[in-house]
Amino acid sequence: MSNIQKSDNELMNNDLAEKLEQQRSTIKNTVAEDATDDELDMFMHLAKQYGLDPFQGEIYFWKYGSKDPTIMTSRDGYLKIANQHKQFDGMLSDVVHENDEFKKEKNNQIKHNYNLGNRGKIVGAYAVV
Repeated sequence: MSNIQKSDNELMNNDLAEKLEQQRSTIKNTVAEDATDDELDMFMHLAKQYGLDPFQGEIYFWKYGSKDPTIMTSRDGYLKIANQHKQFDGMLSDVVHENDEFKKEKNNQIKHNYNLGNRGKIVGAYAVV
């Protein structure tokens, strides 16, 4: 990653961190509703650390009853993090249906052909990064 890209990413993350801190009470009342102050601090720290926006569905907070909370990064959050890495060169992903032709070759190449009629039920998915 070039210094310019790094600076841009750092600025974006700093801007997001400021925005999240300003909206702390909104986060507490919406996406982290059942969080204690300590749990909210932990959630905010992780969101800021990775530059993830809970309002964009990039990171989630769940808590059921008195159990410990679950903080989880979404698919979009992982993609945001991946896109910031200099070696990330895109991703090919798809869903495989029972009537599709799907094969993983010895050289890790994927052959996936769709049945244009009834593709059937979903039986799997893949991602090549």
